[in-house]
Amino acid sequence: MNIIVIVVFIVLILLLGGGLFVLRRLRRNRALRILQANGQQTTDEVVTVSLAQLQNKEQVALQFDPQTQRASSELAADIWGRGVLLFEYHFEVEQLKKDQLASISEQFEADLNEIAQAEGLKAIDTRYPVFVVSDMWLFKGQLHFDIAYLINQGTVNYIKDMRKLSVEKGTN
Repeated sequence: MNIIVIVVFIVLILLLGGGLFVLRRLRRNRALRILQANGQQTTDEVVTVSLAQLQNKEQVALQFDPQTQRASSELAADIWGRGVLLFEYHFEVEQLKKDQLASISEQFEADLNEIAQAEGLKAIDTRYPVFVVSDMWLFKGQLHFDIAYLINQGTVNYIKDMRKLSVEKGTN
């Protein structure tokens, strides 16, 4: 009889502990979705303004009108781990060559961070910019790029890992 009571007691404790784990996980996932949605909205707004500046400098001719359109991204980092704020964009582009991408990426990142500063946006740490253009490429007449919003440690770690891989591969 005592053994049955002990076994039932242990099972109840395990079930209760597992239930608490599930509740904590659900709350954490909800908070993560809110962070990602807010980060995506902020990044989309800054990218829209920055694309207008980039086009005004006549560096790139996108089929995108920032007066009537808003940049819209897709979350690109689900595979990289929880909390990484990395957003992918793509736009039709005219007469852009691969050898122009490095300078465009550099200018675009500078514009993004200038806008971020004007808007009072801050990175998780002053050692980092608010936004990083982590990748930019051409594919089938479209300019694709990934923007990281460095407001949490997961995103900073992602950028550090990508830079380390880039150095190891010699593609930086």
